[in-house]
Amino acid sequence: MNRLIIKFPIMLIFLSLLWGQGKEYEGPEDSAGDIAAEKEGYMIGNRVYLYFRNTTELSDWP
Repeated sequence: MNRLIIKFPIMLIFLSLLWGQGKEYEGPEDSAGDIAAEKEGYMIGNRVYLYFRNTTELSDWP
């Protein structure tokens, strides 16, 4: 009985890990740094005039 109590949660964890890997990714095939995804412009709001530029980078560290 004691072994069953230990084995059951372990089996549930392994089954959930296997089940989670069963679906293939169906999203877009975006390459990093795609030039077509770059955009720049102005955002005009309430007392705000902001220039933005999207360079498809996550950050700009020196």
